[in-house]
Amino acid sequence: LLVGPEGGFSSSERNWLKSCINVTPVGLGNFILRADTAVCAGLSRFFEYYEQS
Repeated sequence: LLVGPEGGFSSSERNWLKSCINVTPVGLGNFILRADTAVCAGLSRFFEYYEQS
C-alpha cells in the first residue's frame, strides 16, 4: 500500500510505479486525506478489490 504526498506523486514517480509488475493503481478520488485516514481508506479499497477477485 503506497500513500502519496498531498501534492501527488511526481511524473517520474508515476512512471516508475507504472513499470512495476506488482503495482495496481487504485484511487480514492480527488480528496486530500490525512496520512492515517488515507491508510484506512486505502486498506478498505485493498480488501474490497481482493474480495472481488
